[in-house]
This record gives sequence, C-alpha cells and structure tokens, in this order.
Amino acid sequence: MYKYICKRILMMIPVIIGVSLLVFLVLKMTPGDPARVVAGSEADEATVEQIRKLEAAGCEIIRCAVPDMEAARAISEIKGRAGPE
Repeated sequence: MYKYICKRILMMIPVIIGVSLLVFLVLKMTPGDPARVVAGSEADEATVEQIRKLEAAGCEIIRCAVPDMEAARAISEIKGRAGPE
C-alpha cells in the first residue's frame, strides 16, 4: 500500500506541471489586449496605458474594489508612500 501511494504522489508531479503549462499557454494565446480586458470596456486610454506600463515593469496585474471614496483615497495615499512611479 505504501508503494502504491508513493507511486501515485510521484505521478501527480508531471500532471500538475502539464496542467499548469497548458493553462498558461491557453491564457497567453487568447486574442485581445489583456490590459484592455483588465481595465474594462469603459476605461479611458490613459488607464489602459498605465496598466501596460505596470505589466512591462514586471508587475502582476491586480484589480481591487473599494467600498467608498474614503477607501479609494487611502489607496492613493498608500501608493504615494510607496514612491514615485
């Protein structure tokens, strides 16, 4: 039984790597501009350009939602403390 469990665990490693590679390739090969998708259909060109710059700098694109304007201002303050763009 121990041998069987070890064999199955070892077989999981190439499966996980294969599935990860497949998902990565499908996401990278899909048509369209990822920055435009993340920004949304009603975003202006400046927002899309800013997302492209972040992606070129190696940042992961993160979308966050805030409940009110106070929280939105707090994000701006946090970004200001992090340093210039």
